[in-house]
Amino acid sequence: MIDFDIARAWHKIFALHIEFVIDGIEKTNLNPQLVCDDMVCHLGRWIFGPGERYAHRAEYADLLEAHIRFHYAASAVLEARQAGITESQLDSFRAASDAVLATIDALASTAGARPPSARRETAARKQKRDHKPSRQESMQIGIKLIDEQHSELLKWIEKLNGQPTAEITSKSVADSISAVQRLETLHFETEEIFMQRIGLPPEQMAEHVAAHGRLLDQLAQVELDARNGICNTAAEAHRAIKDQVLCHIVQYDVPLSRHIADPQ
Repeated sequence: MIDFDIARAWHKIFALHIEFVIDGIEKTNLNPQLVCDDMVCHLGRWIFGPGERYAHRAEYADLLEAHIRFHYAASAVLEARQAGITESQLDSFRAASDAVLATIDALASTAGARPPSARRETAARKQKRDHKPSRQESMQIGIKLIDEQHSELLKWIEKLNGQPTAEITSKSVADSISAVQRLETLHFETEEIFMQRIGLPPEQMAEHVAAHGRLLDQLAQVELDARNGICNTAAEAHRAIKDQVLCHIVQYDVPLSRHIADPQ
């Protein structure tokens, strides 16, 4: 379910934000008292907003508790950083973050969505022997969250290829395109935050952000072509969207990897 994919991504973005501050990559001073509020992030607002439809499930209560504990841990680790952070405090923060992801997966599972951890385990068994890097792996930049978002985005694009003859105006195709649009927007937000925090040169940053805008415009054009009868099937939409996204990753995202080892 796309709701849970977005919820996971929101949490990972916020946790990465804290890690960047702790590591000194981001120079922003976060107020530990504000971070302690579990409604300060997108996931908290989702839990008490759209996510409330799962409130009758025990896993929802587990997520609520884990998320509160995570914000306390985030606040504590920021306070500790000011006095010289210890490894145990950082470990506690990361464990609290992992617990949030685990409870999201548990809630997703009871709601009928297969958690990504299960998908990864299945893939690992298939690739246990004689592993050869896939095309997707060769496009990884080395930032876990961004690489995961690329993977998730391409997965949803491939859903269009799973129903090639379906009319583009059908609900299943429209839902897949809508999911791609939401994931693209979220991914671009993550990437632009990352580029700011590594101190990417302004000209390069502006060019990359402009490319994000073009991708969103191209996706909107696919939807417009569908309404005008220019693009009729899911297979046509799949080709148009996938080619654009892959070209963007290769041209703009993969080169970011050279900035990771030596952030400015």
